[in-house]
Amino acid sequence: MQMKKYLLFLVAAMLATVARAAVGDTFTYQGLKFEVTSEDDHTVAVGRNVNVSGDVSIPSVAVNDSSRYSVTEIGKEAFSACPSLTSVSIPNSVTTIGELAFDNCIRLTSVSIPNSVTEIGASAFYNCIRLTSVSIPNSVATIGASAFSACTSLLEIVVENGNPNYSSENGVLFNIDKTELITCPVGKEGEYLIPTSVNRIGNEAFSYCSRLTSVNIPNSVTEIGEYAFYYCSSLTSVTIPNSLTTIGKLAFSACTSLLEIVVENGNPNYSSENGVLFNIDKTELITCPVGKEGEYLIPASVNRIGNEAFYYCSRLTSVSIPNSVTTIGNSAFYCCSNLTSVTIPNSVITIGNRAFYSCSSLTSVNIPNSVTTIGELAFCFCKSLTSVTIPNSVTEIVNSAFRDCISLTSVSIPNSVIKIGNSAFAKCSSLTSVSIPNSVTTIGNTAFEGCSSLDSVSIPNSVTTIGRQAFFRCSSLTSVSIPASITEIKSLTFDNCSGLKTIYDLNPTPQKIGMSAFKNVPTDVVVYIPKGSYDDYSRSSDWTHFSDFREMGAFDVALSEQTLELTAGNTATVTATVTKDDDMTVKSEEWTTSNPKVATVDNGVITAVAPGEAVIWFTAVDGYGVPHTEACKVTVSENSGVAEVVTDTDAPVDVYNLQGVAVLRNAAATELGKLPAGLYIVRQGAKSRKIVVR
Repeated sequence: MQMKKYLLFLVAAMLATVARAAVGDTFTYQGLKFEVTSEDDHTVAVGRNVNVSGDVSIPSVAVNDSSRYSVTEIGKEAFSACPSLTSVSIPNSVTTIGELAFDNCIRLTSVSIPNSVTEIGASAFYNCIRLTSVSIPNSVATIGASAFSACTSLLEIVVENGNPNYSSENGVLFNIDKTELITCPVGKEGEYLIPTSVNRIGNEAFSYCSRLTSVNIPNSVTEIGEYAFYYCSSLTSVTIPNSLTTIGKLAFSACTSLLEIVVENGNPNYSSENGVLFNIDKTELITCPVGKEGEYLIPASVNRIGNEAFYYCSRLTSVSIPNSVTTIGNSAFYCCSNLTSVTIPNSVITIGNRAFYSCSSLTSVNIPNSVTTIGELAFCFCKSLTSVTIPNSVTEIVNSAFRDCISLTSVSIPNSVIKIGNSAFAKCSSLTSVSIPNSVTTIGNTAFEGCSSLDSVSIPNSVTTIGRQAFFRCSSLTSVSIPASITEIKSLTFDNCSGLKTIYDLNPTPQKIGMSAFKNVPTDVVVYIPKGSYDDYSRSSDWTHFSDFREMGAFDVALSEQTLELTAGNTATVTATVTKDDDMTVKSEEWTTSNPKVATVDNGVITAVAPGEAVIWFTAVDGYGVPHTEACKVTVSENSGVAEVVTDTDAPVDVYNLQGVAVLRNAAATELGKLPAGLYIVRQGAKSRKIVVR
């Protein structure tokens, strides 16, 4: 008998162990999905429910087999995007309404929040456009950001008496002592007067209040939060009191009727001119009202165009940037869709991320030689951009810089560029040609993906890395030259290059081929390879996609010098030698420099201009159109003294650098020795000559 009882106990224990649920397990009860949040406490959250409709009553207890669970939470996105949900009854067992719980429930007309709820998550009722009123019980301790944002019919948020954290007045939600205005219901119309107790307008406080025509900000307010007045599309004017010290990111963005932002006299932090918001000394342009139209001339005092300064100023057709500006901030001209042209002065050093993102009417842009940084997505989606000049001051074309510029037909990449970033020219579907210079070492992932008009590309032997999908879906690509420096062709690099007919591969050792690198490429492509490498390629397990391998004749270039050290003003000659088989021809030869400010080159004659380093390249293109390049690194050191002076008369001289910029005016000849080392043009009267300062 004792043994029988023990066996029964053991079986029961095993069954209990099998039945025990794990956190995250889901089940369905009364047509709703639930997720276990604690097996020890036997609690569950309402899980993700799709296409729930009508009136829903959430039970306080959910049963799974023989287990009963208390429903304590409406989980994240529990009823998100249930367009037919009209009402919901929440039991007293629920303490938390999760993030996005009722997001985009566009037919939800009413919800009763019980006194058990302590937390309402971020965006919990976002875009519930038929919700007219919400009552916050005195149990609620936390309301997340944007909890009631975009609820366009919401007229009031009422907080029950006794709530220790929140209060309401005229349907507007505040903290308990009304020092922070948290949320104005989106359905509010006409004018609104902020109480004088308020010192902070919270993040997104008036977001989507599209029916408000004016908001009076009292002199008690010191801070306006991020996106505070986002999409207040009927707001025409805003007055900033002299108490205000902080304005958050995109505080007045998408206010499509806003014509002016006026700062009261005496504000120690901000100023305004012609309705545009600046810092106090007008060195930074902070916000241009979205309603501004036509042309706008930025004052000459400005040296920085701030982040999001002209964000969504879709009615501006041109902006004149003065020579005082050195920085164009992130998203500065984001979605200025009618901006047709912009002249960036040569004072600008930095163009921020997304600076001209989706400026869809911009047809051309000239980036000056002063610019060292072009931010990510800087010209992305500039769909009318047909040409762009990239200066040799730029060393990297960053990720997605020109992505989706569908009208861009050609681009010349300067010899200063070392890296072409991920998706830099992706989906530039009109791009027919691109010249990749010898300076480039890296072509990023998807760099030219979807450039469906690109017909040929020659990759120089400076490149050591070609990223995944770099030329994916370049369907018009007929030929490609792969240098010997590439030892691996990564996955999907040339996938869907369906027009490919010829590959010139200069590596005598077959490269490793990544998965699907040549997927959807014709198998009858002719692969030209170095002399003597046929057996290796034809037997390689990586190159089985192709079978037509043809050896090219030998072709090699060499320079008489690989390194040079020069002093500014001196010259040296480097000799290039081309060695080739008789059946090979030389199509063209070219000398180039990575930095003409340091050293120039003319048919092998190198002139040291100023201290620094430069790389001189000699490139010979063979009869197949394949480039062969060798480099000489030049280091230029500083000189002192004057090698030549103008002594014809005692008349004053004008001195120019090689770029034609005046560095001395009406100077005495004795002042020439004070110049930095380098080459200069000196004009005295009608005479002109070159001098070298050592």
